[in-house]
Amino acid sequence: MPELFTDSTSRILALGVGRMGTRVAAAGAANAALYTGAPPAAWGAIHYDRAELLASGLERKIFCALTASAFSDNAASGIVADAAEDLSKFSSGRSVAILCGALLEENTPALIAALAAVLRERGLFVCVLAHGESETAMAKARAAADLFVPLCAAGTAFSEDADAPVSSARAAADRKLLAAVEALSGVLTQGLQDGTFTLQALRQTLRGAGPLALGIGLARGANAPLRAADAALAQLPRSWKPDALARDRLEMDDAEASGIAAAVVCGRELSISEADGLRELCKAGVGATNVLPLLGHCTQDHLDVEAVCLLLVRYAGSRNVVSLR
Repeated sequence: MPELFTDSTSRILALGVGRMGTRVAAAGAANAALYTGAPPAAWGAIHYDRAELLASGLERKIFCALTASAFSDNAASGIVADAAEDLSKFSSGRSVAILCGALLEENTPALIAALAAVLRERGLFVCVLAHGESETAMAKARAAADLFVPLCAAGTAFSEDADAPVSSARAAADRKLLAAVEALSGVLTQGLQDGTFTLQALRQTLRGAGPLALGIGLARGANAPLRAADAALAQLPRSWKPDALARDRLEMDDAEASGIAAAVVCGRELSISEADGLRELCKAGVGATNVLPLLGHCTQDHLDVEAVCLLLVRYAGSRNVVSLR
């Protein structure tokens, strides 16, 4: 009976990778401990710094010792293979794995790709939410995962001013990544229960080969869900570069949106009028009046008068982009 109120029953595994991923996983686990019922995700981390991993306090953790200055793809695959028993325990009973971390960390991209490959082989739908802009690392993560969402495309809604210290900027980036993982895991868990924001619906909505843009909005107080969505719209990138060889950036204002998915998380249930308003706001915000947005909503215990909106927009295809499988 006690397991009904632990993350052992969660269908989603949220696994932080590397330094940033471990910090985010520790914060996510702390939030999950506040739930009165089973949290939407079971958190864990894999890291190459033993002290940081132990300091995280996470129950699910895998230490991977550095044998060279940086992991090669083969070395990362070997490390993940050695962790097969732990990964089997962590992923048992799960249907989704969300991997999060920073692409600019030297060893993290190879680990993310190796983990994604193994977890997909185990039958999990693997989503990678990664911070930082590295064309090589992005291509590697995109090829390995079922869904790759780069946070480098998001704006700076959670960041501090330009004169803030580096530690504040790092904390802001951590909060943004955590908010994205919690929003996606929350609405997917709710979708497993009520059939609304499901994996099948998400894949159908975001199908295609064009750029996938992301915006994250946070709002507090009156009308927080709508204002969070408005903030997420404001954080969508205005331009996009297909790959490292492209000379020009594509202007999003000239691109056509083919799919919109919005995950809204707050401390209370949405009203029918708020849900309708969110759909209309998202359609108008990306200029896609003929597209029906996929809207997912859930409540999370650690939010009071706050709301977070994770907005994903798929634009028209480009020959230079790998499509969502």
